[in-house]
Parts: sequence; structure tokens; C-alpha cells
Amino acid sequence: MKKSWISILLNNFYPQLANSINEKHIDKLLDISDKAEDREFELKNKQENHRLIYVVLGIALFVFLTIFLAKDSQDIFLDVLKIGLGFLGGWGAGTYKKNK
Repeated sequence: MKKSWISILLNNFYPQLANSINEKHIDKLLDISDKAEDREFELKNKQENHRLIYVVLGIALFVFLTIFLAKDSQDIFLDVLKIGLGFLGGWGAGTYKKNK
């Protein structure tokens, strides 16, 4: 029977601890692990929701700028659009470099 590295470590360095572990301890460790996974899942869902909110706000801002600036002064609208696209490009390049 193949032993795991945890059992080898416990038996070699902490024999009293290895002998005292029972099913209750293992069940408790599994419960703690399940709770940690649930928290990670909830955090990931919250982060995705925040990204969705940012995208919707960005689209709303773009529509607002398009409606109110494009009809009055096209030069200002183009300048704002260039700055916004430059910001998005820099942010995308930074994100790509960070994840690479």
C-alpha cells in the first residue's frame, strides 16, 4: 500500500500526533476545506458581478457622451473618445502583461 507524503511526515516526525488522529479530525478538516471552497466560489461570483457593473457603467458613459457631446461639438467628443480608447488600450495591455 502506497503511503501519502502526509502520513510519512507525521509518522517520522510526529508519531504521537499520527496515532491520535481519528475520523472526527478528518471530518473536521474536510468540513473546513468545503467551507473554504464555498468562500472562494462566492468571492469569484462577486468579482464577476463587479466586472459586469463596470462594463455596464462604461457603456452608459459612452452612450451619454455620444448623445450629448457628439451633437454639440464633435471635436471635443473625438478628443474624449481618443483619451478613453487610449486608457482602455493601456489597461488591456497592462492586464495582458500581468497575466502572461
